[in-house]
Amino acid sequence: MSIINAWIQDKNLDFSLQNVDLCSNNTNVAFDFDGVITDPKNQKIKYLSKKGYDISFKKTQKLDILLTMKSQMPEKSKTQIKTEYDLMIKKLYVDQMNQIDAEKNALENLSKLNQKGFKIYVVTSRESSYERPEIQAAMNWLKQKNISITAAINTNNESKKEVLKQIKPIIYVDDSINKLIELYENQECTKIHSDLENTKMFLFNTSFKEQANVCGFIKTINSWNLLYSKIIDKHE
Repeated sequence: MSIINAWIQDKNLDFSLQNVDLCSNNTNVAFDFDGVITDPKNQKIKYLSKKGYDISFKKTQKLDILLTMKSQMPEKSKTQIKTEYDLMIKKLYVDQMNQIDAEKNALENLSKLNQKGFKIYVVTSRESSYERPEIQAAMNWLKQKNISITAAINTNNESKKEVLKQIKPIIYVDDSINKLIELYENQECTKIHSDLENTKMFLFNTSFKEQANVCGFIKTINSWNLLYSKIIDKHE
């Protein structure tokens, strides 16, 4: 049992920050927020299009966007590009968060997991500061969508490894390969801490055509319906 600072919902689905005990069991499942539960791709593409950038639907991860922005406007410095990107994230993830859609079938399958008694953890690395209250905006979005979860934990741009070692979920899903690689002890993604050795790791992206290994034990997954069936199979 571990004590951690987490966002917990009350009966009205309002969140408050509390110190809670985390208990490891075979009903714990964990998901990243942006790009797994939410689908911000269209909003990113639309925002950057107005700024003169042409972003591919398959290239909406942070690093891909930064590289595309730099290649399309080489006269701008890396600092200018990074500033533009950060302004976009603040605009979309705070000011316009209520306009971001859920991933297809995410809400229905989260509801089914709740009904089957799974403990749902949202583990995000959103920035949390007075200037950029991204985590509060995410919690408001979850309430707006009527999503009930066990807890939301924010690492504020840091690795998620220590948090996940405490949750010990049977499955963890992220849309960032770099965030997943950070969970392993080697770059080949074949060696992992004993607290996570029973956790299946999935890289989520709806553009994947089929399930495959992308790095060591990390597998791709392209839909929430398939993800739900994987969770049920793993639990049983």
